Amino acid sequence: MERRAFLSAGGVSVLAFAAGCSSIGGDDGPDGSVAVVEEYYRRASASEDSEAFADDVAALAHGASPLARLAEDVPMAFDSTVRQELAGATVATEDVSADRIRAISGFLAASLDEGEVESIAAENAVVSAVVADDGVEGGEFELRWLVATDGGEWRLVWPDEPEGSAATALAAQNFSSRSP
Repeated sequence: MERRAFLSAGGVSVLAFAAGCSSIGGDDGPDGSVAVVEEYYRRASASEDSEAFADDVAALAHGASPLARLAEDVPMAFDSTVRQELAGATVATEDVSADRIRAISGFLAASLDEGEVESIAAENAVVSAVVADDGVEGGEFELRWLVATDGGEWRLVWPDEPEGSAATALAAQNFSSRSP
């Protein structure tokens, strides 16, 4: 087990050095916003199970994000994540407004107070992640992560799409429940 931790730490150090920064999440540019998403999936695939991975989530989550609380209270929420691999990630947009942050999901909006929304709105990006998962049709899907800086480090806020993919999914669910 110590060998695995050593190799993981060594791999992170090499990646950080190759990227030209001292910390995976600390870059102020768009590469830092992508790096935190890459690190999330790297840690997930290196974890033995969702409970072990849930311990890593808090280190990657923005202080205002409900992800850390979710990982602590319901680690099995990350069951599918440990079976996924990141196929690619790019910045989709930057500087999402406070109104768009509130619209990402009802759960996220209810979890944040006004000060936390403003903190996230100060510097953020939406990172489009293509995720490989044998359990989904086609083997891949896109997930958009809202990420923001927290203490100068890029951190995960919440997965979704500010343009309303949560609403789109809900509408699709409502449509399919009406179909015969």
